[in-house]
Amino acid sequence: MSAPLWDISVEDDGTTIVVRPVGEIDSYTAAQVDAHLRGGGNGHTAIVLDVSQVEFMDSTGLTMLIHAHRREPERFALRGNSPAVERLLELSGTSRLFTRADAVDGAGD
Repeated sequence: MSAPLWDISVEDDGTTIVVRPVGEIDSYTAAQVDAHLRGGGNGHTAIVLDVSQVEFMDSTGLTMLIHAHRREPERFALRGNSPAVERLLELSGTSRLFTRADAVDGAGD
C-alpha cells in the first residue's frame, strides 16, 4: 500500500501545538493547515509547523506561512527539512522571516 497523497496530524501537549502535514500544501490543502495552526490558543507557548514530510508547496502555502508568522510572530516556528519548502522560501526571499523550532527552547519537546 502506498503512502497517502495528503494527510495531516496535530500533536498538542497544552503548551506546544505541532502540525504535521504529509504531501502537498497548495490551494486545496493550505486552508486545512491554517485551521490547525489557528488552533494554538492563548495557552500555547509555541505553534510549530513540521514541514519534514511536505513534498510540494505553492504560493498559496507560502502566503499561509506568511500570515501565520504575522499572526503569531513570537510563537510560530517551522520544523524539519523539506527541500521543496526550503527552495520556495529561498526563491521568494522569505527564508529568514521564519523562526526554526530547533532554535526555540522546548518547542515540541
